[in-house]
Amino acid sequence: MKVDSPTSSPMESDLIPAPEMKSVFPGTTDQYWATKRHFGGGPTYVKLGRKVYYRRADIATWIEANLRTRTDQPVGGAV
Repeated sequence: MKVDSPTSSPMESDLIPAPEMKSVFPGTTDQYWATKRHFGGGPTYVKLGRKVYYRRADIATWIEANLRTRTDQPVGGAV
């Protein structure tokens, strides 16, 4: 995945197009990310016209919010 380019602005390099999320997270599909957008539970996204993008900072925040130390740990907090 190549998002940064010499001609891209800092704002553009911060955005990951939705179709590239499956290469950022191997084993996921476009449908997985569409479902996360529809029902919630995924990272915050940006919609510009018909295109969907994810900001790197929002992905990092989403990952941090989903850290677990045990499989029986409820979503959103410690036991």
